[in-house]
Formats: sequence, structure tokens, C-alpha cells
Amino acid sequence: MTAGVVLQEALYEALTGDGALMALVSGVYDFAPEDAALPFVQIGEAVVNDWSAARMAGEEHLLTLHVWSQARGHLEAKSIMAAVVAALEDGIGGLEGHHLVDLRLQMSEVLLEDESFMHHGVMRFRALTQRI
Repeated sequence: MTAGVVLQEALYEALTGDGALMALVSGVYDFAPEDAALPFVQIGEAVVNDWSAARMAGEEHLLTLHVWSQARGHLEAKSIMAAVVAALEDGIGGLEGHHLVDLRLQMSEVLLEDESFMHHGVMRFRALTQRI
């Protein structure tokens, strides 16, 4: 399997396996159903770049996670985002055929979606993987 596939699977397992995060959200989705209860986390866009070197095949993954909340104010979205970071702080496991070299939060922001009054948290992580 490609690193992108096993990385997404491991990311999902790490998030859904974290009790503190799951106590704050209704679920973690790759594709959120229309009737998904708020708040929830959505695994979003992924950009993959070559990160190879001599005798090492590697990839850089820029992963976007979305947090959706309809609570008043930014606090709920920020609390969920902090729980996501904590869930991923020790890295993730289970990357069949690949080694996770590094996983770090690059940026996060909370936006107010004007028409729906939903708070939209956007988090971007950078993961480096090496084929083994």
C-alpha cells in the first residue's frame, strides 16, 4: 500500500482511539454524512511531495483536518483542536511498509462561516514517511 493510504488509516485509528477526543466529538469522518451530529472532525485534503534521498524513498504529506462546531464562540472548536494535537502528540503507529519519520502541526485557525454560523477549525499537519 502507498504511504498515503496507510497514513490515513493510522491517523483515523489514532483519533478514534483517543478517549479524550471522542468525548468531545460525535465522530471522525473521511466523508461526513449530511446528518452527522456536531461537533465532529473531518479528515480533509492531502498533498504529497517527494522526499526521497539517495537510497531512501520518502514522502512529505501535508494533511488537513477540519473541525466543525456550532457552539457559540470559538472555545469548543479550539478545545477539540487541542485534543487532536494531544491524540497525535506521540505519533501514530501501524504504517505497513513505511516508517513515520515525523509528524508535526504546521498551522491551525478557527474561522466563522458567515452564513451557517458554524465554527470551522482548520489544522494542517506535516508528516514525513520513509518506505521500509
